[in-house]
Amino acid sequence: MYDHTDDWVIPKAKTSDITGKTYTINGHSYCRVTKTLSIIAKNGLFSWYARVGQRKAEEIMTNRCSFGTKVHSMFEHMLLEDFTVPKKWSNKEEEEDNLLFKLFMYNCSLKPESLEQRLWNDEYEYAGTADYIGKYTSHKPYCVRGHCRDFKDAFVIGDWKTSSNIYDDYFLQLAAYVYAFWKLTGIKPAGGFIAQFRYGQLKIKERTFDELIELFKVYTSALYVYRWKFKV
Repeated sequence: MYDHTDDWVIPKAKTSDITGKTYTINGHSYCRVTKTLSIIAKNGLFSWYARVGQRKAEEIMTNRCSFGTKVHSMFEHMLLEDFTVPKKWSNKEEEEDNLLFKLFMYNCSLKPESLEQRLWNDEYEYAGTADYIGKYTSHKPYCVRGHCRDFKDAFVIGDWKTSSNIYDDYFLQLAAYVYAFWKLTGIKPAGGFIAQFRYGQLKIKERTFDELIELFKVYTSALYVYRWKFKV
C-alpha cells in the first residue's frame, strides 16, 4: 500500500454544471455517485415514510439534509483550522458534533491532504466528492464491533454522516471514491472509513482497500440499473 502521500495529484478538471443526476466535468457528463445509489430500495425508509406521513417525512428529511450540509462545512473548517466557534450554537446537536469532531481529530490522528475532493472515473462515467483524503489511525472505542481494521497512520478516504445509522450503501459510495482515486492517481489507499455523528455519539466502520474493491462490483451493478432506469 501507499505510505508517502505528499506527491499525489488529481488531474485538473473544470466542473461547469451540477444537476440532480449528473456532474459535468471538462465538458463530459458523469453520473453522481449518491444519486446512483438511490436506485437501491431502502425498505426501512419506506416504512418510516408510511409511519410518519409523506409531508412530515419530507420536512424532516429536508431539515436533516440542511443540518448535514452545515455540519460538513464545520468539520471541513475545523480541519483547515479556520473555524470560529459561534457565541451561541444553533442547537445542542451542532455543539455536540463540534466537540465529538475535536476528539475525533485527536484520537484518530487526522492529517488531511484534501477535503471535499472531486473524484471521477472515465471508465464507468461517474463522479462524486470525497469528504476526507489523508492519514488516519483507528481508535477502537469508536469502532462498531467487528469493524476495526487497525489502521495506523494509514492513507485512507473517509466520509462523515449525520444519519441515524451507518447504512450498507455508504460503503458502495466509499468504494466508488476509492476506485476513482486509484485510477486517477495510480495510488491504492489503505482503505476507508464511515464516521457517524448522531445522538451525541461517534461511531465508525472501516474497510480495507481489497474489501472496498469487492464492493465496487456491487456499485457498478447499481450504476448500470440506474442508467437503464433514468436513461442517463
